[in-house]
Amino acid sequence: MKATFAKGQKHELNVSTYQMCILTLFNSADQLTYREIEQGTGIPSMDLKRSLQSLACVKGKNILRKEPMSKD
Repeated sequence: MKATFAKGQKHELNVSTYQMCILTLFNSADQLTYREIEQGTGIPSMDLKRSLQSLACVKGKNILRKEPMSKD
């Protein structure tokens, strides 16, 4: 998947299908709640949590920013 970030930085990301579904939601929004992501993707809860953690909780390689910054 190709992505363009805030300062025009372009990257090619190797992500799972679930992660791709999550990231495409951000084409039309800068900020989403867990519920909005859950409803927008239909990904089962356990898989969604795992996918979001891998996108937001890897030190130095975060693709998403989570508030508050915890693994919950």
